[in-house]
Amino acid sequence: MLLLREDLWSVIIKTSLKSITPTHQSTWDSKDQRTRANILLSMKDIQRVHVKIYKKTKEVWDTLKNQFQIKNVMNVNFFTMKFYILKMKEEDITKHITKFCNLLN
Repeated sequence: MLLLREDLWSVIIKTSLKSITPTHQSTWDSKDQRTRANILLSMKDIQRVHVKIYKKTKEVWDTLKNQFQIKNVMNVNFFTMKFYILKMKEEDITKHITKFCNLLN
């Protein structure tokens, strides 16, 4: 959402700039740097390790996509299973809600 709000999403979805003028290249480079900075600043330090070496947003984005996309599908399945298994035992509602919230964290 941040990249959309800052009008930087185009840097992610564009694959190449053909026949670009030096003025447009400068503007593009500026947007690319801002986009990369926004992505890196939105990440935890442990995640940033994977991508801080890259200078271009496209490299950062592709690396993150490859690193986390498959795991997200697996996580959804894992948490769906955990959610269906979670049942309230003979305990108070506060403990049950805490268990549920711990699933999400």
